[in-house]
Amino acid sequence: MSGMGFNRNGLSNLFAYLFGSGVDGNVTISANTDLTSTLNGDIVYRNYMNLTINSGCTLSVSNMCRGLWIRVRGTLTLNGAISMSNKGCYIAGGG
Repeated sequence: MSGMGFNRNGLSNLFAYLFGSGVDGNVTISANTDLTSTLNGDIVYRNYMNLTINSGCTLSVSNMCRGLWIRVRGTLTLNGAISMSNKGCYIAGGG
């Protein structure tokens, strides 16, 4: 597989893609929290710099939707839960 690999200039773009930009800042979830979502709507995206979910706390979405995509550029401390239980969307006709 010659010619494949990473170069220094490309790594920052790769890291931003994999781990996000951090634009949503540092967040600590200290109570059950539902991110705003549209009923049967698009994926909810978040790009945290650092995310802490405290013990006994759950991060989820407010309505059924197509998913929750969380990227953390720095440190994820997960002592609680991230849950999408019973939050999958319904698409008429299976589209």
